[in-house]
Amino acid sequence: MVAPAASASGVRAPAATKPASDGRVRVAQAGPNSSAPRRSILARFPEATPAQEVRWAVSNANAQGAIAKAEAAIPGYRPRPSLTETIEGEIARNEADARDAEIAIEEVLVRQGRESSATRAGPRAFADVLMPQGTIVGRRSKGAGMEVRTVSRAEFDRVLRELTDGATELAPPRSNYKGLWYRRADGTIIGVRRSDGSGLTIDIIDSQRSPLLGPGTRIHSDD
Repeated sequence: MVAPAASASGVRAPAATKPASDGRVRVAQAGPNSSAPRRSILARFPEATPAQEVRWAVSNANAQGAIAKAEAAIPGYRPRPSLTETIEGEIARNEADARDAEIAIEEVLVRQGRESSATRAGPRAFADVLMPQGTIVGRRSKGAGMEVRTVSRAEFDRVLRELTDGATELAPPRSNYKGLWYRRADGTIIGVRRSDGSGLTIDIIDSQRSPLLGPGTRIHSDD
């Protein structure tokens, strides 16, 4: 998981009265329906900055991935309910949900006498994330250029989660970049930003000269 900058959480317990092209490689989520959850975040928190939206998206992908693993390993597992009042509260809740799920899985592994995930391999290699089967993820949609690939939202979130796993959050050197950069342990750098035309977008800033990820490659979500 990414270790984000500290901030006020804005998380509170639920009340009983409330219902619960600039040549870089790009991985972009687009389409009329695919960005609905992110649009709803901006609708709830219109004051959210692009950096906050990115941090929310990364924390949400991490939380959903961890919760899915916990639900598969622990019958009846559910994250603790909570209500939030700010975008920072949403981010903090996502981070707490991910931590809770990871702790629950660790406890199961310990009881079963199995290897702790803390001793397992670290983040996946850059190429393995984007080319898990030896070719770049996704497919070419009708009418799209050769450099454009389409993936499901779940696949987009997987790529986002795995590319930012263990990465260090950076402030982009350009003030007009609408998001954040992340440096991975292998030296690769990605940017995650809001694109007015394509929604949330991952830019491969530095691929460490990967020969199979050419400049201009883009990956969109199909839902």
